[in-house]
Amino acid sequence: MLRTTFHGLNKILHGCGRGIALAIAVAAVGAPLGARAQTGSVSAPIGFLHVSCLANSDTYVSVPFTRTAEFNGIVQSVSGNVITVSGSTGWTPNQFVYAQGAQAKTYYAILTSGTAVSPKNGASYTVTANSGTTLTLNLNGDDISGVPPGSAITVLPYWTLNTLFPPTDAGVSFTPSAGSSGRKRATQILFPDFSDAGVNLAPPVGYYFYNGAWRQAGGDPTVDVGDTVIGLDGYIIVRNVSAATTLTVMGAVPLNPVTTPLSTQSNGQQDNASALLRPINVTLDNLGLMTSSAFAPSSGSSAKARADELLVYDNTSAAINKSAAAVYYYFNGAWRLDGGDPTVDVGSVAIPAGTGFTIRKAQTSNGASAMWENTATYTDN
Repeated sequence: MLRTTFHGLNKILHGCGRGIALAIAVAAVGAPLGARAQTGSVSAPIGFLHVSCLANSDTYVSVPFTRTAEFNGIVQSVSGNVITVSGSTGWTPNQFVYAQGAQAKTYYAILTSGTAVSPKNGASYTVTANSGTTLTLNLNGDDISGVPPGSAITVLPYWTLNTLFPPTDAGVSFTPSAGSSGRKRATQILFPDFSDAGVNLAPPVGYYFYNGAWRQAGGDPTVDVGDTVIGLDGYIIVRNVSAATTLTVMGAVPLNPVTTPLSTQSNGQQDNASALLRPINVTLDNLGLMTSSAFAPSSGSSAKARADELLVYDNTSAAINKSAAAVYYYFNGAWRLDGGDPTVDVGSVAIPAGTGFTIRKAQTSNGASAMWENTATYTDN
C-alpha cells in the first residue's frame, strides 16, 4: 500500500503494483513549492520508493521524486533565455553550473504559476549559467518570453548515477561488474534513445559499475562518469544479467504541475521514452494526456485508424529487451486496450509508481512537439 502523512493525517491514496513499495512522510508542508515563492531552501513532503529489479531482466524505472530544492523564488523579468529573479539571493557566480571535480551537481529550473499565471506552468530547463540574480537556461528550442513577472521558479539538482545508485549501494541496488567487457558486466543502466527519429529505438548508451566507479560502455574504463545526469521526463532501464537487485529512491514529493514535451515527426511515428514524476499509481484517465491535448485520439479501433498509442511494460516479468505488455489508445471518448473489446473503457487501469512507459506519437503535419501537462491528484492538505 501507499500511505501518505500530510499535516499528521494518514491518507491511503492507492495500492502499489507488485514489486513496488512506497511511503511518504512530511518534513514540512505548506503550499506547493513554486507557490511559496520565497528565497532559500524550502522543505517538502519526503518519500521513498522500493523497486524490485529482477535477475536476467530489464526493469523500466522512472524516478517519481525530485532531489531537494535549493531555491524557490519569484520571476522579476525574462529576456530571451535569461530569467532575473526578485530580491536578494546570495548566489555566487555559476554556483548552479556543473564543474567536474569541483561541483558535482547539474541544476534545472521549474517554472510554475505564482502570483501570476504562467503559460509554461510545470516546464523545466537546465541551468547553464547564473549571476547573483539571474539564471541562464537551455531552452532547447522553446520560448519563455511569455512568462510574466510574478511567476514562481524553483531551482534544484538533477538525479545522477552517483545519487540514484551511490557506490555504497553496491550489491543492493546494483551488482558491480567483474570487468569492463560486455560479458563481465553485471548490472547495466541503459538510457533510452531521446534524439533519433522512429520507433522501437535501441538504447544508445549504457553504464556499468566497475573498480569503484560508474563507467560508460564503449568508453574509457578508467573514467568515472558517476555525475551523468538522469533526466526528469524519461525512464531508465536497469538490466540485471545476474542477481536481482532492489533500488530505493528517497526524495521530495512533486506537488506542482509537470509539463513534458512529446516529440513528433512529419514523416512517421515517434517513440517517446516517458516517465511520470508522481509517487503514486496513476490511472490512464489521470495522466492528463487527453486534458492537455498532448495525445491524439484515434478515429477507430483498427490499426489503420490508430493515432497515438501508449505502451506499458511489465516489470514483474523477467525478460531482456522485453516488448510492451499492453498497448492503449484513445477512441470514442475513452481509453481502449489493443486487442481488447473496443467498447470497454479501460481508463481505470493504473501505471504503477516508478514504472517507465512509451508514448508513441502519430505522424504530424509539422513535426511539432506536443506539450503534456500532468497535475498531481494528491494535495498537501
